[in-house]
Amino acid sequence: MPPTAPVKHGVSHNILTQAPPVYARAHRLPSEKLDPAKQEFAKMEELGIIRRSESPWVPPLHMGSSTATAIPFVGFSTWERWGADWERQGADWERRDADWERLHADWERWDADCERLDADWERRGADWERQDADWEKRNADWERLDADWERLDADWERRDADWERLDADWERLDADWERLGAD
Repeated sequence: MPPTAPVKHGVSHNILTQAPPVYARAHRLPSEKLDPAKQEFAKMEELGIIRRSESPWVPPLHMGSSTATAIPFVGFSTWERWGADWERQGADWERRDADWERLHADWERWDADCERLDADWERRGADWERQDADWEKRNADWERLDADWERLDADWERRDADWERLDADWERLDADWERLGAD
């Protein structure tokens, strides 16, 4: 019997073995197992996981009981588990993507902070250079004032010497005046 639904995957199984295949003759299932098995097979056929076969041989069907359902199909439970794993891994990837985005945002913020710190460092370097230039100008001003002070001190000493000479001249003139007045 040809498949009723197109195959939804590109997987092709070609198993070459040297041993005889594992198979079982078709046999009746008890009614409590038949309905859940039909439902699981229909679900897997609808999903494109399996397709109908014309072979009289089938792999053995393993079914068991679970607390979730009365008699689940173990084969499909495996697919469900894989689907749950896939969803969990998808959630993990989403969480990792969110972590990556957060780390990327942190990196961009850190990079902006580094650029701001570099700009601050350059501004402080320019401030230091300006302060050094101001310091050198103040040192030059101080040296000029010191030279002016030494010149004023020398002028003061010269004027003091001039004053002493004038005072001596005054005393001599005063002595000459007294001597002229006494004659």
